[in-house]
Amino acid sequence: MYMSPSPPAAVPASVYSTLYKRIPTLSPVAPIDQLAFNHTGTAYGVKCLPVTW
Repeated sequence: MYMSPSPPAAVPASVYSTLYKRIPTLSPVAPIDQLAFNHTGTAYGVKCLPVTW
């Protein structure tokens, strides 16, 4: 499953903490140094975060 992150202002941190509480086995598939990051505009973050549970 691949989860594409939304802009930081659109997704409050509580959404992510709730997601991890509801699916405690959720974990990234790739190491952080292999993830592609978005460096455009004012937002900075992961372009795509592959996860498994």
